[in-house]
Amino acid sequence: MESINSYLGSEINYSYVIFSKSKPEIIKKDSELILAGSVLGFHNDDCGKQIKINILLTDLKKDSNGLEYAISSNKIGFIDKILINFFNIFGFFKDWNKHFINYQKNKIIGRKVNFMPESIVKKKFKILKVYGKSGLVYIFDTNGFHRQSSVTAGDNLNSDRDLITVYLDTPKK
Repeated sequence: MESINSYLGSEINYSYVIFSKSKPEIIKKDSELILAGSVLGFHNDDCGKQIKINILLTDLKKDSNGLEYAISSNKIGFIDKILINFFNIFGFFKDWNKHFINYQKNKIIGRKVNFMPESIVKKKFKILKVYGKSGLVYIFDTNGFHRQSSVTAGDNLNSDRDLITVYLDTPKK
């Protein structure tokens, strides 16, 4: 708990706990996933500093609908930091904690602001696929780009992914 406190701060808000059940979905075009705002497209949760603790209630194999997470994508890039600091001088984007360029570009072209195309995510970040036995607990920062894995037509489409998810964030001011 000490590492979560050091990350989120001394005040932690236990937002909510949910149970979810999802079946695997066959892979679709990335552009369709982004347009639909699907959890199968790489996205961040766009809600400030937040941690999710997932408890896997079913076994998931490597070719299942586990989580894919872009390692270090929760960190703001160098150019984004420079732009944010510049705008802060003029009182804009105070407490901004998102990928600035991606967010603004998506906003201008009318795309969901918290999504990034798979081709860009895979070019910029190493992808970790999370799967395993029932009881596995994994924790991740929702500012990082992540998605539910999709499967190919030959994979098992009947294996549900059952999770309990605990949401931790900082109290809203």
